[in-house]
Amino acid sequence: MESVQDIELFESKNKTFKYKKEIKWFILGLIALVNGYATILMYAQGEIAFALLTVVLTALAIYIFGSSKTYAQRYIYPGIAGMIVFIIFPLLYTVSLAFTNYSATNQLTLERTQSILEQRTFQSGKNYKFNLYKADDGYQIIINDDGKLLSTGLIDFNNKSVKLKPVAEAFGNTTPIKNYDESHPVAIKLDAIAQAFGKKLPIKDIVKNRNQISKLRLELPNGKDIRMSGLRKFASDYPLFTKQPDNVTLLNLITTELQPRLITSLASVVILHHI
Repeated sequence: MESVQDIELFESKNKTFKYKKEIKWFILGLIALVNGYATILMYAQGEIAFALLTVVLTALAIYIFGSSKTYAQRYIYPGIAGMIVFIIFPLLYTVSLAFTNYSATNQLTLERTQSILEQRTFQSGKNYKFNLYKADDGYQIIINDDGKLLSTGLIDFNNKSVKLKPVAEAFGNTTPIKNYDESHPVAIKLDAIAQAFGKKLPIKDIVKNRNQISKLRLELPNGKDIRMSGLRKFASDYPLFTKQPDNVTLLNLITTELQPRLITSLASVVILHHI
C-alpha cells in the first residue's frame, strides 16, 4: 500500500516538474523571439551596437535561467546586466563614436563650420585704457591714447528701443544698408576732447554695463576699430581665420597653419568634410 502511494506521489511530482520545465522554456522562448525581432529592427535601422547589446543580454539570460547548472548565477544576473547596460556599454559606445562621423567634432556641415570659425576674432596690438563717465543724458566712454583723450559721446545703455513718430514725407537721400552683420555693428567714432566731463564711475558700474560695452565697436581717428578686451581696456580685434581661394581651406592667422581639410582652432580640431 505504501509503495503504491509512493509511486503515485513520485509520478505527481514528476508531472509537476515537467509542466514547470515546459512553462519555463516557453517563457524563455518567447523572450528570445521578442528580443530577436527587436534585434532585427535595430540592425535594419543601422543601430548595430544596440542590436549586439540586445543579443548579448538575451543570450546570457537564456543560458543562465535555462540551465540547471547556473542556478546560483540567477541571483547575480540583474547586477551583471545593469553593469553591462549602464557602465560597460556606454563607455565602449562613447569611445567608438570618437572615431566616427557621429563624434562631437563633426556634427556641423562644412558651410556652418566655416561660418562659425570666420566669426572668431583675436585681439592684437596696442591696448587702450578707458573710463566710464555718467552724464545727465547717458554714459560716456573716454579712451586714453597716450595722454590724448578720445570720447564716444553720450550713450544710453538703458534705452533698448527706438521711438518712432509720424512725418508727412521723408527728407534727404536714401542710403542702402550693405554687408550688415549683427556680430559686427557699425563703429562709433571717437572724437578728441580736452577733458572729460561728468562723474567718473567705479569698476562696479563697468561690470554692471559690461554686456552693453562689449558689444560696442569704437573707431579711432586713424580708422582702426577697437573693442572691449578687459574691464579697463580696449584693443583692436582681427578675424582669426581667413578663407582661402579654394573656399574650403581656412588660414589660422595666429599659428599660420594651413591644411587642405583640417582646420585647427584655439580649442578644438574640426574636420571639415561632408558626411
